[in-house]
Amino acid sequence: MAGEANGTSIFVAIEDTPGSDTWTQIGGQLSHTLTLNNTPIDITSKDDSSFRTLMNAEGLQSCDLALELKYNSNAAYLQLRALFSSKVITNFRITIGGNDFDCAYQVASFSEASPDNDKVTNSVSLQSSGQFTWV
Repeated sequence: MAGEANGTSIFVAIEDTPGSDTWTQIGGQLSHTLTLNNTPIDITSKDDSSFRTLMNAEGLQSCDLALELKYNSNAAYLQLRALFSSKVITNFRITIGGNDFDCAYQVASFSEASPDNDKVTNSVSLQSSGQFTWV
């Protein structure tokens, strides 16, 4: 992968059926933000002379995905809307320059903005469940 990537060539898709490895791109994508998180375990004690000490190579890892979408009738978009109500954890894939990032997510929030004389957009927050991988 080159050192740069054009944002217009990065897409998010939903797995059609769990375990099928068949993906449908979510329609109406405007932008997304992928945030990988490490939450270290603090093991500081009085013996550490008032300096924080973290447990080496341990802690909680998580991944958050924020999507900005244009309101539309794409099947995967409608599935994403339905996932908010159902609370079902579903596999998503982000394709970046020929590399795929797979993760199971639950839709944490789904908001809609409808400004006067402009397109209707949605902001969607997804939170990871389980291990995420580059494939």
